[in-house]
Amino acid sequence: VDGLFGPLGLEALADGSLLVAEEGTGQRDDSAGVSLITPDGTVGRFISGLPSTRDAGDLAGVPLVKLSPDGTTLYVGNFGVGHLWTYTLSADEQAHGIALPATPLTTDDLGTAMARLNNVMLINPFDMTFDAAGVPVVADASGNGVAKENANGTTRFIHRFDQLPNPVMASDTIEAVPTGITRVDDEYWVTLTGGCPYPAGGGQLVAIDEARNQRTIVDGLNMPIDVAVGPDGTVWVLEFARFTADADCFSGKGYQTETGRLSRLRPDGTLETVIDHLNFPGAVLPLDDGSLYISEVLPGRVLHVIFDGGATSNLSEDLAPSAQTRVQSGPRTPINDMHATLRAVVAAQGLTPNPGADQQEDDTPAAQLGQLLFFDPILSGDKNISCATCHHPAFAGADGRVLPIGTGGVGLGPTRTFTDTILLADEAGTVRRLAVRNGGDAVHNPFAGQFVPRNSPTIINSALLPQQFWDGRVQSYAAAGGGTVKTKERTVNDLAMTDPLAVQALFPVASLHEMAGATFGGLAPQDIRTHLLDRLRAVPAYVDRFRDAFGTADEAPAEAVTLSRLVEALAAFERRFIYTDAPWDRYLAGDETALSDAQIQGALLFFGAVDPAINCAQCHGGDLFTDGAFRNILAPQLGPGKGNGYTGREDWGRAGVTFDARDRYAFRTPGLRNVTLTAPYLHSGAY
Repeated sequence: VDGLFGPLGLEALADGSLLVAEEGTGQRDDSAGVSLITPDGTVGRFISGLPSTRDAGDLAGVPLVKLSPDGTTLYVGNFGVGHLWTYTLSADEQAHGIALPATPLTTDDLGTAMARLNNVMLINPFDMTFDAAGVPVVADASGNGVAKENANGTTRFIHRFDQLPNPVMASDTIEAVPTGITRVDDEYWVTLTGGCPYPAGGGQLVAIDEARNQRTIVDGLNMPIDVAVGPDGTVWVLEFARFTADADCFSGKGYQTETGRLSRLRPDGTLETVIDHLNFPGAVLPLDDGSLYISEVLPGRVLHVIFDGGATSNLSEDLAPSAQTRVQSGPRTPINDMHATLRAVVAAQGLTPNPGADQQEDDTPAAQLGQLLFFDPILSGDKNISCATCHHPAFAGADGRVLPIGTGGVGLGPTRTFTDTILLADEAGTVRRLAVRNGGDAVHNPFAGQFVPRNSPTIINSALLPQQFWDGRVQSYAAAGGGTVKTKERTVNDLAMTDPLAVQALFPVASLHEMAGATFGGLAPQDIRTHLLDRLRAVPAYVDRFRDAFGTADEAPAEAVTLSRLVEALAAFERRFIYTDAPWDRYLAGDETALSDAQIQGALLFFGAVDPAINCAQCHGGDLFTDGAFRNILAPQLGPGKGNGYTGREDWGRAGVTFDARDRYAFRTPGLRNVTLTAPYLHSGAY
């Protein structure tokens, strides 16, 4: 299995399912969780919405998932929450296995264990085992110790590790960093990865007991990350990677690819290499049949290792296509009265004319300000692109291209091309200016040949769509119930905005290839937005416009020009583009002459009245001709992708928002109003 988000801990269930703990993206979002791989090979999120961040440059989300020895409780470790999450299996789940829920479980569905006791708490519960009585015992990588649950559900540490010697510098020591743990008789065997600067040979496999004794089993290891004992007693040791000497420990970039190793412990206490060239392995799970599962964290894969001898797994290797019931096209239904039939379809579908007409923005001061901002390149880092570049009225609010050319281009629509050089704006950092050999602001265009990964959607009627963006990453459902809009970015969520159309405007300006450009490249999204506000506050005419649209004449620039007002103005302008007065709407309003006979016949075919096997409205239903759902219709991908998959060249669509493998390659059903004006079509512009 590939395409997981930082897979680490593994747990096998009795029915042959596999649970995979995922660290997430590390982007200060809620992308961590636990995926379930069912015996038929289906992959999906079982638990989701857990926080994911970085700890000293490394992924820090959900590193562990374990099932209690009695099979009743699932334990999940989560960085920084101070306890373990728990899920209690029902009697049916204990007997027949866990089924994938329609939507993943969240923290609302979970309990807790190993609670904080005063200042004693779990920080980074990396792996766990159980004592002879089934009590949880946890290796805490950030706490440099091993913790155990008290009888009252709180936490105590039964061991803290001293510094380890640095094998390449005798005068220096390194942090121990306990990672993997397993119980062997009355001892706990723990891998000590060895901390910064991660010297070669700095890691150890040690044994401890509850009397705080410690002995070394194997030393000289390269970042050991897991230890496991197989059903036959074989001790497996997994090493994560080698680290480049003198590399920055806290960037997460010093690890060398394909330097991981799986070994087994010989009777004489030495290690025998079994598999090398592993790519950042995180955990090893021996199975009863003699095979192994190994997670590879950064590539996002789980490997199944089968040794000579024919070991098999309950997880399907090559899945046969599942039998699906398909609607068969049959003889067409004779229609004698087309108008009566279409009226019946309209009534059954609950269709109404002119949807959203009452939401269309008047020529308000906010809309006028939004129009100025929409066409002004001041909102781009290099000041060479505006919102209108990719959403131009001449191209029906889109750009007429397969894939957009963002910052670093010139021209509009299909004739837009990349420029050779760009001019840095005043905010460009010193490092970028030092790279300019002629001492000026012109630099080689770093974006030449790099297209924006997805087709530019029209802004026409975008104010009426239930989700924003092809992947729906601005969640309008949150606002529907009176709450605030939720996105993947916590700083945006902190604004507590309620208008999804306004919230979506926060993202293109902070996107490197869309608008941020070389000037702002490398800055955090909110830092980019702050720079844009500073630009606008320095323009008196804009300050006056903001005061006129939102405030009072005596507001200071910092009070008048705010982030929420900026995007509210853009949204006000875009709400002027609600156009739903088509012949179809006039027909719905009672004018039977508004549509030709051919159009009425097409509508009957579209809605499945002629042949139920031909029913476009199954996806393109409703007044906007979209159900707002996300589907994988096998649309080919063109262009660079979104960095997904083992190659980093794929675009997983909705799965990049839900982090659920079931949503891979699913994209929002586009609306069909004004569709003749907005080719090419689909998320990739493939048609």
